[in-house]
Amino acid sequence: MTTTALPVAVIDWVLDAAGADSVVGWRIERLSGGAVAARVERLEVQARIGGSVESVPLVRKWGFAHEVAGLRAAQAVRPDARSVPELIAHGRDQSGPWMVTPLYEGVSVEAAALPAVVFESLARLHARYWRMDPPLGGIPVVDAAWWGDLCRSWATPAVQRHASHHPPETSRRALDLLDRAAGDPAISRVLGHLGVTLLHGDVHAGNVLVHDESAHLIDWGSARIGTPMLDLANVITPQSWRFARYARAWREAAGAGLNAEQVELGYQWARLQIPIQYLPWTVEHRSTADVEAALDQAETALDHLDA
Repeated sequence: MTTTALPVAVIDWVLDAAGADSVVGWRIERLSGGAVAARVERLEVQARIGGSVESVPLVRKWGFAHEVAGLRAAQAVRPDARSVPELIAHGRDQSGPWMVTPLYEGVSVEAAALPAVVFESLARLHARYWRMDPPLGGIPVVDAAWWGDLCRSWATPAVQRHASHHPPETSRRALDLLDRAAGDPAISRVLGHLGVTLLHGDVHAGNVLVHDESAHLIDWGSARIGTPMLDLANVITPQSWRFARYARAWREAAGAGLNAEQVELGYQWARLQIPIQYLPWTVEHRSTADVEAALDQAETALDHLDA
């Protein structure tokens, strides 16, 4: 995809979704790419609608192949899963895989204020791909090999790189915990028992845009295959009313209720994975007290899984 032409799929979408007679031009504005996106642009597509020309805002983003694959698979639950963004077009060019979505209006809110539609949408996504039927390719799977790589190749170098930000004993504790977690024999046992599904993979308040009664899950760059509780544990507990809405939507989509054992074990695993997954960001941007708190949570979770 280049800045000199629009894909046919984008033009067709504008004509259909906006009820336009024709596309007469477009303007491109470079946006911040966030933490990992190679490039993000705002597309203002000028469309003739009736007797006037109106602007239709879109976003195109260059990212990972698994990001495109995850969002593409998630289209299967739209429009019922209203928080899943619409994928208008996708492809690959010299800059890598790209995708085009509508530009969704909204702001980030605190996790406690996230609307129920987010969790209802996640439930429909999770139920659709529960135990990976049909199977999906090209998306990382949270298994023992992936976990070992996360600890050794992702989190460990980050701790080493930012060791000067924290006292030596904190960095040593982090490295020792990562080494233990990477090879702990409980990991294969737990992950082998957990059912898996398609995940957004990075659900937190900053990745949800809320506007009135709508909300959209943005940034699918951490799309994964793993326990559905990984998409919930960072923002809600099983005792919350939002989880009850999730469980109800799951039952409606799957025709059966959630498995209580899978929920409990999934949350136990998430208590370990989430602080380790975010540890590179935590050691770079947060205080030593926050790093220690993350290590406390991960260590307690690992002890529990070992018991």
